[in-house]
Amino acid sequence: MPIVRLVAVGLTLLIGLSGLAAGLELLANLPRSPSGPEWTGIAIGGGIAAYGIATIVGAVGTWRRSRVGWWIAVGVIAVGLAALVLASRAGGGLDGLLLGGALFWATTLALVLAARPGDRFEG
Repeated sequence: MPIVRLVAVGLTLLIGLSGLAAGLELLANLPRSPSGPEWTGIAIGGGIAAYGIATIVGAVGTWRRSRVGWWIAVGVIAVGLAALVLASRAGGGLDGLLLGGALFWATTLALVLAARPGDRFEG
């Protein structure tokens, strides 16, 4: 297995697993309200968890040399990078945390793109 694909899959899995864990933690720690669930919190936590699952699916698909899996990985990493850029603009600029995240997502995206499916990929 080429090292580029191995590192791309590893970084994509890291993003996916951390997203899934963060989303599940948000869901587990929703404030309790006597009037019922906090739908905004459910949507945010569920969305982050779903993003993590999609990223994991993309990583596994890339590992398995699937074109569909690779496209999923490209899409979710690009969406994550765009979200970081938009968050930085909304917050008035890049701070150290957002800059580090943006560099991590950009590096991962570049590696996933470099590991693109060729004729030897199936799926």
